[in-house]
Amino acid sequence: GPSLLSCHLHHNTATGEGGGLHSLSSWPTIDLSTLEDTVANESGGGVDGSFGTLTISETLIRRNQAQRGGGISLETGFLQLETSDLSENSSTVSGGGGISLTGSATAVIVSTSVESNTAKASGGGIAVEESVELHGSPVCSNLPDQIQGNWSDNGDSMVGDTCVCPGDTTDDGQVDVQDILAVLS
Repeated sequence: GPSLLSCHLHHNTATGEGGGLHSLSSWPTIDLSTLEDTVANESGGGVDGSFGTLTISETLIRRNQAQRGGGISLETGFLQLETSDLSENSSTVSGGGGISLTGSATAVIVSTSVESNTAKASGGGIAVEESVELHGSPVCSNLPDQIQGNWSDNGDSMVGDTCVCPGDTTDDGQVDVQDILAVLS
């Protein structure tokens, strides 16, 4: 399938699906890229796919908007998402501010942060009809909730209303010298 490698897609608008990328019955790969500030009037503000496999790695998907699936929308297919960041995306009509998986769409999400996304309906982080597997992926600080639908944690994922940064003893959202000084005092 088609590949996007080291691309920066931003400020795009689609009258239908896929503000950044729309894929129908194909197997696109997105790697080392950024999709931000894109809008789709229907689904998939950042990426929209139907009847195929989306493979996304080391990619930032931020501040995108759609009626469903602000960051990523997939209908009847498979999403492999690794070492990426989905943040500040929004779904204006239904669920899936970060990710919307409809029909028989499933996903495996590995070492990916799904944070600070919003949805009009449930599934601020992820809305799924079939299933999603999390592996070491924080899903947190999404509104109105984190995950709607069937999901499983297959290793060290954090799902909650607030994001916790291990080692952040000063609770400022980052680990730095101030945390070390706080521990020493």
